[in-house]
Amino acid sequence: MGDSGLRATVLRGGVILASRTGLGMVLGLIGLFIATRILGPSAYGSYVTALGIHQLTQNIAQVGVEAYLVRGMNERAESDYDVASTFLLGVGLLVGALEAFLLPRLGDALGISSATALLPLLAATLPVQLVTTSATARLDRDFAYGRIASIELITQAAFYVVAAPLALVGFGAWAFAIGWVAQQVGGCILAHAYSRWLPRPRWDWEALRRMLRYSVSYATAIWLWQARGLVSGPLVAATLGLEAAGVVNLTIRVVEMLSFGRHLAWRVSLPALATLQNDRRKMLAAIAEGTWLQVLLVALPLAVYGAFGAVVAHGAFGARWLATYDLFPYLALASLTSSAFALESSALMTIAKNFEVALFHIVHLAMLTIGAFIFMKKFGMVGYGYAELFAMPSCIVLELVFRSNIGRASWRLTLPTYTLCAVSLALCHEGLWAAGLPFLLLAWPPTWPQLATWLRISRSFLGWSMTQT
Repeated sequence: MGDSGLRATVLRGGVILASRTGLGMVLGLIGLFIATRILGPSAYGSYVTALGIHQLTQNIAQVGVEAYLVRGMNERAESDYDVASTFLLGVGLLVGALEAFLLPRLGDALGISSATALLPLLAATLPVQLVTTSATARLDRDFAYGRIASIELITQAAFYVVAAPLALVGFGAWAFAIGWVAQQVGGCILAHAYSRWLPRPRWDWEALRRMLRYSVSYATAIWLWQARGLVSGPLVAATLGLEAAGVVNLTIRVVEMLSFGRHLAWRVSLPALATLQNDRRKMLAAIAEGTWLQVLLVALPLAVYGAFGAVVAHGAFGARWLATYDLFPYLALASLTSSAFALESSALMTIAKNFEVALFHIVHLAMLTIGAFIFMKKFGMVGYGYAELFAMPSCIVLELVFRSNIGRASWRLTLPTYTLCAVSLALCHEGLWAAGLPFLLLAWPPTWPQLATWLRISRSFLGWSMTQT
């Protein structure tokens, strides 16, 4: 596939996922309304704390097998998918049982037993989640983003269809936990249906060793990043209470919804960059271009929310959640910074430099944890925001690792874009004028050729993507 063909395929996938993400954000707003108006901070804090523990458990149990099945230019043997499913089913049953019976006792010791009481139910979904891995990997390798987006949208809708009525009749945090189960079961069924493939029991030690040789190192890096959820969930809950954990995680949820461009880029970059791994010059050019666009796409919605967030937080969420607006600038800056380095991380993982990415994650996690311990005790909930800022310089480690292993991607457009957007977010409480700063970039002549190229390709595929999905 040529450069233009690859760019078009990736962008087409991004357009499809973005269109579905827009609909998903509407559903997400429904979820935020349920969480804020019906559940309240304590019940929502219980749910997100339990979910953070479960998601880390799930990522550990998956041991990065999905990344192995997705990456690389060579076709995977059909038997690899069967071996992966067989292996992950066994791991899911074993780890799920351990999660259900052992981790709730840890909650008792930390004083967050109302959160960890949900873990047995969430643990029941673990085998289902892991069995879905091979089917999802097949869709990713085929760049089948229309089907992937449909699965995500349908299962997200199923979550709220189940959770909303239960929340209304008083199930509290259990409403969201039961909705999560429905979402995972639905995702498993749809992934296999859309991939037109069903796993068969198969065991091959050689194939499994080859799989784990790559995937374990990849998974270690992901585990360390996912461990951030233990800081925003259990650590905040144990230090400041479940209500504070609810407020912190609602702010994180708002920032993640607005930063959907970062998640789209990560999703499409792993298989896309894999096709460029033998041509570092093209890879560096793609990363430079993609990073600039990603920073801009992440910053614009964050800046707009920063200008009107107080009104939204009070009107949509209620007075109990106004602290989310105080936290927002710090978490938005952290998200913007992460976006500026996301493609470099993805590229390193594509060429199997997983240990190097894990080193960055260790530094980041250590700085975030230390910052949380120091700042939360002194400043309360806003101290978590300070901890996110404290951890931002860890990205220097990733940049140095990237340059030593791949090369130096151009920051000619990205650096001024990031700087202006960061100033906008830092000053978002100062007035509406701050929200307009990132939009000045659209009037900056050096950005015009890039914008014209992406807009031209977007127009050519926008109609196609809507009819195909």
